[in-house]
Amino acid sequence: MGIPPLYQVGALARRCKVTIRTLHHYDEIGLIKPAARTQAGYRLYAESAVEQINAIQTLQETGLSLESIKRLLTTPSQQSIEAISIQLSRIDEDMALMKQRKAKLSVLAAGLTAGIVNDRFPWPNAVTLLEHYRKAFTEAELLKILGRWALARNLFERLIEELQAVMAEGLDYHKPKVQRLAARWMDAAMLWMDGDIEVARRWSNLHEKDHGQRDHVGLDTSLLAYITPAIELRMDALRRHLTEEDILSLDKRLAREWSEFGRRADQLLKAGDSVSPLEIDSLITQYHSLVDKMTRGNCALARKLQMAYRCEPILQIGHPVPARVREWLGKHLQKQA
Repeated sequence: MGIPPLYQVGALARRCKVTIRTLHHYDEIGLIKPAARTQAGYRLYAESAVEQINAIQTLQETGLSLESIKRLLTTPSQQSIEAISIQLSRIDEDMALMKQRKAKLSVLAAGLTAGIVNDRFPWPNAVTLLEHYRKAFTEAELLKILGRWALARNLFERLIEELQAVMAEGLDYHKPKVQRLAARWMDAAMLWMDGDIEVARRWSNLHEKDHGQRDHVGLDTSLLAYITPAIELRMDALRRHLTEEDILSLDKRLAREWSEFGRRADQLLKAGDSVSPLEIDSLITQYHSLVDKMTRGNCALARKLQMAYRCEPILQIGHPVPARVREWLGKHLQKQA
């Protein structure tokens, strides 16, 4: 049997794809010692050094320091398990920290995309505002709110201008003009919040309680203070017929579909006797489909909702289906009943 070969430091470095300086450092800290030296004092390494170097590189990839690796390779297995467990705990802590950092950066990126940093709101204010929001909402909720802002931005900007005008007129929140704006505000809010009324309430409450705080659309608390009673008037009317559970279960994202239905029904009404029975049947089918979507197939809830709109004049103000159209449609619905 031949004598196992010994590697000079350069040959070993090339085989293991490390630098000579790395092997010198391993020797200096006692991690891998040469098996022998030449007469000239050059290091010579045994074949086993190859496996040692591979093991060290693998362990370094776990984040362990060379000092920890040295202890790991020179201690009993039980102590090695403890050392690995400590490292696993550190990795868990690092991952938790990275998750927190990622969450903050994700919210910041979403805020930038939503236009939260602008001429009115420079960086320091925007960062402070986002942290303010992070205390009231989960990361998922806040990312959704900021991500969907583009869908509702134009609606709110128009509403804000109109609200400021009626505020200047000093109109009471009971007035039809204000109620129509309240209905549109609710529709825009549900589009923005993806129909989640509980999140919408928290968002509104956050700004109502934080006096003087302005959000990224430039909406101050005086505007909210003006529109909120108008909205609550409508909600109170609903609550006289629906439970809170009923209200939360409604699909509140159908404003656009109801508006399209209202326009189509109005066209048929204006067409008069030239409307065919098939067109009427198609319209009624569309109506039932929308009610079914809004109540998520709950027939009892559909009846309660229809009763609310019949009995509460405040709910009829600002509805996308005008009163004359509802009356005309009601007659055709009775014929089919």
